[in-house]
Amino acid sequence: MIDTTGSALPGLLAALGNNFPAVLAGYVTGSDGVDWPAHYWTDLATKCGLFRYDQTPALSLFGSGAADGADIERGAGVLSDAITAAQNREAHGWDSYFYFSQVVLGDARQAVAHSGLKRVSFIVANWGDSRATAEAFIAANPDVVGVQWASPSSNPNTICPGTSKTLAELNVDLNVTQAGFFALHPVPPPPPPSNWTEKIVKELPTLAQGATGADVRSIQGLLTARNYSTAIDGIFGPNTNANVRSFQGANGLAVDGIVGPNTWPKLLNV
Repeated sequence: MIDTTGSALPGLLAALGNNFPAVLAGYVTGSDGVDWPAHYWTDLATKCGLFRYDQTPALSLFGSGAADGADIERGAGVLSDAITAAQNREAHGWDSYFYFSQVVLGDARQAVAHSGLKRVSFIVANWGDSRATAEAFIAANPDVVGVQWASPSSNPNTICPGTSKTLAELNVDLNVTQAGFFALHPVPPPPPPSNWTEKIVKELPTLAQGATGADVRSIQGLLTARNYSTAIDGIFGPNTNANVRSFQGANGLAVDGIVGPNTWPKLLNV
C-alpha cells in the first residue's frame, strides 16, 4: 500500500503510469494539500484498492463511514475520539482501522479492550523498520493489518514500487499490509492439497500406449500388485494397455487406456 497526500498524488500517478499498487491510501480531510481532490476517488476506483483516512480532530467522517481509517497523530484525531467513532461504526457492522505510531500500540489495545470494541484493527508507523521486519511484525500481531515502514525522511532513496523514482522525489510512504487488505480484486490463493497424496497425484504424468520410462514401470508394477500380471519393462505396449483397460473397467473408470488423474489414484489406492 502506498499512501500520499493530495498535493503529491498527481506526481505519483504520472510516475506509476499503469503500474498501480494493490492499494493507494489518501485523505478525505486534512490541511491544505493533504486531502485528495474529490474526483480522484472516482477516477481511481477501478484502478486499484483505495483506503480513505480521516485526519480531522473529531474524526466525524470516519465515524459516519465516509472514511475507512482514523489518523491518530499530532494535529489529527485522538484515541478517545477514535474509540467513540468506532463505537458508532461497530453499531453499523463496520470494521475500524486506527493509524498511529507503533509506540502507541499498547495504549490503543488497552483502550479498545476497555471499550468492548470487537472490530478494530491497527495500522502502525515505524520508520525504523525494514520491509522484512514490518512483515514479521504483522505476522506476529494479528490485530495489526499494516505497518508504514518507509517514508521520504526515513528512506529517501528507496524506489517507490511501480516507478523509477525515490520516495523523496514522490513524497510518498510505503506500507506492508495483510494479504488482500482493501485490494480491488484480491486473488485468493489456490487451496492447498487436502493431503500429501493429492499433491503427489497432481504431479504424476498422464501416460498411454507408446510411453516409456520409469513411470511406465511404476504403472506395470502397480498393475501386477493388483493382480493384473504385467511385464515390468518400462514399455507401455499392447499388454500394458490391455491390462490398464481391464483395471479401469473393474474400478468404474472410463475405459480409455490412459493413466492420468483419474486412474493414478485408483492404482495407488489413495
